[in-house]
Amino acid sequence: MTYTVSVRHHLNATHSLPIETGPESTPHTHPFTIDVDVTGPTLGPDGFLIDIIQINHHLHTLLTRYEGTTLNNQQEFTDTTPTIEEIARILWIGLLPALKTTTITDLKVRVWESTQASASYQGPVPP
Repeated sequence: MTYTVSVRHHLNATHSLPIETGPESTPHTHPFTIDVDVTGPTLGPDGFLIDIIQINHHLHTLLTRYEGTTLNNQQEFTDTTPTIEEIARILWIGLLPALKTTTITDLKVRVWESTQASASYQGPVPP
């Protein structure tokens, strides 16, 4: 059995997918929705898996870096195309340092580019 805590934030950013043809190949902006799920087997002495204020703070700080930018121009996307799959992976990596001193064992980041389309990246949090 495990506990899961979820938070949701929003990110307005531009990207283009040069590997595509048509409108996706030119810069366009999405109001991305970012869902983060953290999972662990035990609660801390305070009764929390993680303090929601803490995870919200870390996610907000991370997203501020990308808010209003063109993701293709960000260093993290130099060697890859900023698909929603890659955005989820980059955010997952960015959140890891904030979780290493907690009882969190798994992290999942889901990026929605519309109400119909999302991708996620999930994996264990190293001790």
